[in-house]
Amino acid sequence: CVYEAYLAYQWDKVIVSARTPARKRVMRALPWVLLFATFGGLCSLAWGDGRRGQVAVLSMYIWYPLVVTSMMCTSPLCWQACNCLGAAVTACHFGVALKLSARWSEEWLVWEAKSAVSILLYFFLSEVDRVRYQLSMEEAAELVVGYTGRSLDATCSSAADAASIKVEIADRMGEVDRTIRVLVSAGMSTSHLREAADHGVDLERFTCPGIAFNAIVLGLLEISSSWRTGRGVVIQVLSAMQLALFLCWVILQTLSRRDMKMWAYSVAQKLVVAFVWPSIIVTVTLYVSGMISSRQLLLTVRGCTVTGWAIVLLLSVAHISRVARIPGIGRPLAQVLAARSSSTLRKAWSTHSMSKADLSLMSSSSSSEE
Repeated sequence: CVYEAYLAYQWDKVIVSARTPARKRVMRALPWVLLFATFGGLCSLAWGDGRRGQVAVLSMYIWYPLVVTSMMCTSPLCWQACNCLGAAVTACHFGVALKLSARWSEEWLVWEAKSAVSILLYFFLSEVDRVRYQLSMEEAAELVVGYTGRSLDATCSSAADAASIKVEIADRMGEVDRTIRVLVSAGMSTSHLREAADHGVDLERFTCPGIAFNAIVLGLLEISSSWRTGRGVVIQVLSAMQLALFLCWVILQTLSRRDMKMWAYSVAQKLVVAFVWPSIIVTVTLYVSGMISSRQLLLTVRGCTVTGWAIVLLLSVAHISRVARIPGIGRPLAQVLAARSSSTLRKAWSTHSMSKADLSLMSSSSSSEE
């Protein structure tokens, strides 16, 4: 393993840890989410027509914090609770949206139903992510079994091979140790990630972005394409810009190396959840309250979505290593965008960031030297 890490460093290759199939665990976990979703759907029958609009908006203020918590949570029980409760709330939201009165615009009614479906799908996929994350943590623990934090202490079944390997990597022993530390912490090691780690970015769980966020992205695209009210030049331009930016991001995802794909996905996740969706929720609240028209609703949502995707594309192209190099704000910004848990997110405001895996390996190394 040490020699593989050395070759990956020397040839500037992507090195990743092995993954365990999660299908059986996933199939045991999903029925709970389905049960809560069914309960939520039945609850949607409890409200009369006069209060359905308010219930639909209220459900957004409930499932949004659950989405954020599930994305940043590391406790299996808390994560599962968010998924189950979120599935119940969004299923209720969907049932309410299907029976909203005709006094609302048809486009908004369609938007309500489709957004509820996309968020409901998110919570189902988030349960898959939860199981896969648990497996990744088990794999990370197995990876460091017997590892002292120093490549020099590694053993080999052949004494001759061990001697020749140590001679070959003697001048790069420190770089090999650094490569392995990043691999254990992030689940992947590349030159970009090692540079970001050198700037103090904690990369714990970097390769665990999950697949649930895809449902939110698809929901946003469907939402923006479903509204027809008040079409004009400005709306058409915004629609074209949004589609173009999204396609550029998809092409970047397709053609980039795996570490850059993970980074671009993480950037999109943070910007959409922290900027785009809150803007949409507030705007919808104003619309339901009668404070803005359906045209203003559409323009605001399109404008926020275009702005969000423009920032996502810019930061994705920059990559984590270049963002981390920005004087003053680079490390905190890279830490926020790369964070996969609340603990790593808080490190954006600390003077120095170091993952638990790094601390463990450094402690083991110090003990070996003593």
